[in-house]
Amino acid sequence: MYKSHFGLKELPFGITPDTSYFFQCPSSQEALNTLLIAVRNGEGFIKITGEVGTGKTLLCRKFMATLDQNFVTAYVPNPQLEPRTLLMALAEELGVQLDKDVDQHHLLKSINHRLLVLAREARQVVVCIDEAQAIPLESLEALRLLTNLETEKRKLLQIVLFGQPELDRNLQNVAIRQLAQRISFHYNLTPLTRDDLDFYLSHRLSVAGYSGARLFSRGAVRSLAACSGGVPRLVNILAHKSLMLAYGEGRREVTKRHVKAAARDTIAARSIWRFWWWLPIATFLAGSGAVWAEALVAGRSVCSKQPGCGLGSPVHTRAQLCQRNAAAALPNFSQVSRHAVLIWVQAGRPDGAKVVPQLARCWLRCCRCNPLQVVLERCLSDCCWLQV
Repeated sequence: MYKSHFGLKELPFGITPDTSYFFQCPSSQEALNTLLIAVRNGEGFIKITGEVGTGKTLLCRKFMATLDQNFVTAYVPNPQLEPRTLLMALAEELGVQLDKDVDQHHLLKSINHRLLVLAREARQVVVCIDEAQAIPLESLEALRLLTNLETEKRKLLQIVLFGQPELDRNLQNVAIRQLAQRISFHYNLTPLTRDDLDFYLSHRLSVAGYSGARLFSRGAVRSLAACSGGVPRLVNILAHKSLMLAYGEGRREVTKRHVKAAARDTIAARSIWRFWWWLPIATFLAGSGAVWAEALVAGRSVCSKQPGCGLGSPVHTRAQLCQRNAAAALPNFSQVSRHAVLIWVQAGRPDGAKVVPQLARCWLRCCRCNPLQVVLERCLSDCCWLQV
């Protein structure tokens, strides 16, 4: 394909988890350190969560490859099994020989015997369960009971759960509250930051044998960050397609035009890009949310042009508010939404879900022919988004 064109030994942006491409960004390195510290302390349950595509499976494989010969690892990639089948899969991973018609008692006895043998050899057993959000509650309880096997000094078995955020919701179920209490270490993987993404691209290209000049322009990196949301799997897909497009044009550099074309061809990337236009609105809300909340609690309003809204007289000048907005840092969109809903409820409105889209319409009306600073000023002085 494009390997010879760019001087690569292999394709750098595959989506198969390859530990040679493991990138030590702060999030993944902290997660790996958490795992290593936890298993060496002999803890029973460890949990790693992260959104789809953030590198949980790659982290799992890197973790197992990092452990030395004092550890025995068992890997369960598909845990959507009933309790008995899950235990049989675990026994197979540990090398336990079972009869075809073995009953539950002898199954547990055989696993326990194998664990004791390994303990006498001073070896620790670590079970890594991928896609743990898919485990039925009954199977989670079976795993908890299995960790009751222990000597006077330590657990015979340690279990690491790798799963999507749904795993956290499953663990809130009252039926398995004992298991939730036994999770002593946990970590949440986050997407790559804009700076991490630049190094991530360079790292993968270097591992693949690239040694030339900068391959992805700065504009391309910014577009990759926007279109992928920093999710490594999406970054790989978009980077691969962008390289194909650049190769097709005979170019030696990937530009933002290539990335945007790749994003239009990628369903998940289009979903993220669809919400990117909300960022100016989120900036506005992030800066003004606290001011609105403070003013509305006191029964006053920052609105000076809409006395009919019934919220009183202004307490800040528009210039002060705009200056405060410009200096405000942009939090994530869920935090912004909570600010907006708080303002809405304090204004006496029960339907808080309407506040953001209504503000969006106000913003769109203003932004067509005004710079952002004027837009912010106009939105602050115009209470039309409160008049639903």
